[in-house]
Amino acid sequence: MLQAGAPAKIVLSSASPAPTTVVVPGKPTAPRGDQTSYQAAQYANRLKHWRGEVTMGRNAEATQVRDSLATWLRGLSLPAKISQLADPPGPTASLAAESATAASALAGLAEEHGNIFGSRRVVLLYTDDLATRPPAGELAGDTVFVITRSLPSAAAASAAQVNLLAAGAAQAAVVGPEVTGPQLAALVSAGLGQGGIHESSSAPVLFANDSAILSPSAVAQLTSLLPQLREAGVTAVINGFASTPGTALANYTLSYDRAAMVASFFESHGVPASAQIIVGHGTSDLIAAGSSGANRRVTVVIERPS
Repeated sequence: MLQAGAPAKIVLSSASPAPTTVVVPGKPTAPRGDQTSYQAAQYANRLKHWRGEVTMGRNAEATQVRDSLATWLRGLSLPAKISQLADPPGPTASLAAESATAASALAGLAEEHGNIFGSRRVVLLYTDDLATRPPAGELAGDTVFVITRSLPSAAAASAAQVNLLAAGAAQAAVVGPEVTGPQLAALVSAGLGQGGIHESSSAPVLFANDSAILSPSAVAQLTSLLPQLREAGVTAVINGFASTPGTALANYTLSYDRAAMVASFFESHGVPASAQIIVGHGTSDLIAAGSSGANRRVTVVIERPS
């Protein structure tokens, strides 16, 4: 974890867990030459059993990786470290200027240590000026979160997301002053661990074309999540998406509006706004053909305190 400046300051340094290995038996050898029906049946049974062991091995490996990452991320004390990164008092720089500072710091780190992080880099930018556009390629492969000191409009947040993606960011989100240190830590952990610390994710809530209105079935789905969201310390990361028809800016705005509609529903049913993070993704994570209704969705990721 690097705080940009002159010189850049290392806030946290840690190696990720060692790779996990699970050993399963080798594939059974098939009988050679002529074989009786009994031998063929025996081989089929051995093969079926072996495939089951491979499946169990893969599941065990996935569980071990998830648990190992979660333990590692908890040990980093990210909420405390991130609290040190708050933007200091004084004039705020523009989005382009903040991006340039971060890119310069990351370039210096790469020169000193090589590209040790690959695409697993998370950048936090603190600015209230979202209007400027970073140059193309400046944020290649990075996950970028912009934290503002005043609540941005959906249009401003969506335009900033489009500009950050055009600059090469793999993912981009704009969050307002209501986001807490632990919530930011959850977002950063998700970026580092590919979602390994998420407790659970809801089934997608679907929307009509060019609409952010909740249908009766959507209301029923969201109502079922309320008991979990009212638990102490829980944070809801509300992710909005859109299908491809329309401009990038319009789709980001629509995806944000869908997520904001879900957040408003939760707030009206006793879930505080401070326990929710709204993220519009536009068309950046299609799960079906671009125009498919499956892409017009909101998913709710429920984060519980470690």
